Amino acid sequence: HWLAHPLELVDRLGLDESARLRVRAELASSIDHLASARLAGSIRHRIALEERSGDDPRLNDPRLDDPEHFVIDGHPWHPMTRTRIGLGRADSLRHAPELLAGCALAMVEVDEGIARVSGDWLERAAVLGPAGAPSPGWVRVPVHPVLRRRLPRLFPELWGTTIRPLATPPILARPLLSLRTVALPDPHHHLKLAIGIHTTSARRVVSPMSVRDGPTISALLERIQARDPATRSLAIMSEPAAVGLEPEQVGPAARELGAILRRVPEGPGQAWVCAALGERWPGSDETVLERASAGFPGGRAERVGAALEVWFTRLVPPLLRLFVGHGVALEAHLQNTLVMVEQGRPIGFRMRDLGGIRLHRGRLREAGHAPSFDAESFVITEDLDEVRGKLAHALVHAQFAHLFEIAESLGVPESRSWARLATTIDDRLRAWASDPSEAPHLREAAALERVELFTPQVRAKALLRMRLSERFSDYEYTRVDNVLASARARP
Repeated sequence: HWLAHPLELVDRLGLDESARLRVRAELASSIDHLASARLAGSIRHRIALEERSGDDPRLNDPRLDDPEHFVIDGHPWHPMTRTRIGLGRADSLRHAPELLAGCALAMVEVDEGIARVSGDWLERAAVLGPAGAPSPGWVRVPVHPVLRRRLPRLFPELWGTTIRPLATPPILARPLLSLRTVALPDPHHHLKLAIGIHTTSARRVVSPMSVRDGPTISALLERIQARDPATRSLAIMSEPAAVGLEPEQVGPAARELGAILRRVPEGPGQAWVCAALGERWPGSDETVLERASAGFPGGRAERVGAALEVWFTRLVPPLLRLFVGHGVALEAHLQNTLVMVEQGRPIGFRMRDLGGIRLHRGRLREAGHAPSFDAESFVITEDLDEVRGKLAHALVHAQFAHLFEIAESLGVPESRSWARLATTIDDRLRAWASDPSEAPHLREAAALERVELFTPQVRAKALLRMRLSERFSDYEYTRVDNVLASARARP
């Protein structure tokens, strides 16, 4: 009977007492917030029905048309899918995106002697309006309201001296799926904020490493896409500016305060987060994936199958090319991938959040790239398996596995989808490996990946094991059967 409840299961894992209590608290938080999200989904559906019936014009809310607010289950592969340690029920009601909440950002000033400024933050802070203009000798940092209350506690010796509050008007923002990333009134920018709560695997801070690396990675990706046309069908949401605290001046607490500015590319269509594809559109019996394929001809299965073709032709090739040709693995799971939808059809993709990227030093060097990263950076590595595993886990295990399950429930056989994905990857790698116009290092890498991406077994992140040992950026792995290998072998 204890298999029926995760908290009883944790009690039987033989953990030491401190680990048992910690993991138990993380799971209990996930259970609580998941229940709230499911209730919110039901309420959201009823609100949308009332709005569409015209009974109450006050219910006209744009958040009923953005799938960022529709996601109920969160990360479908994560055991702590809705964990929010440090976020109480009242703050969840105020700020959780699935509850159609808002977010009034505060502003603090940091003495420039302890501030870490990266990219063109001082210029781009103008998107925050008059509140972004600093006083001489100071740098302004936007702050999530949950964190604002805690700053005096987090920085008792600095608060009121080198970090000081401001009485500027609040910046009215809209929380996105991760809760700590918000859409600004300026439609061309989002902000990723330190918030100090623990969600899924980690405490959500803005590390000094991320402040320094974000603009560097963004500039690298821009150079790659300028040079390599095969990568351009994917729009990457760059992080051109960031601000935080210098750890040499502040110590380990530097990660508790910071912000990363994210640019929203211009282009046709509406951006729908892929994590919502299996959710019901409010006021409708359709899933988000059905809405994203409604413009194709044929029956439901044919329409969804046509939409999947856009994933195969517009998303897979640029992600493969970045990895094979340049040693770049974007963290392309459902929460970071946005599908651009126009007239009921997917037309392209955006990728966001560069914090989870992995870069292979050897392939970068062979492609002529020599970026310089923060001394504490873990995004660049000599371990090709780690970079390959980042791409495979995020794209294959986390994105396509869930997408194909949704599509099967709508009439598209899962086996057919896997076979089509395997063929797409294999054909693209074969073409690059045999093309004499490609650089020698790229041909060699493509030939290698035709073997490595189709081995009978592959590494996968052991998410629960990582939580048992309290690890998040230093991954632990398990071995799983490779669905791509079996799909390629299938006639």
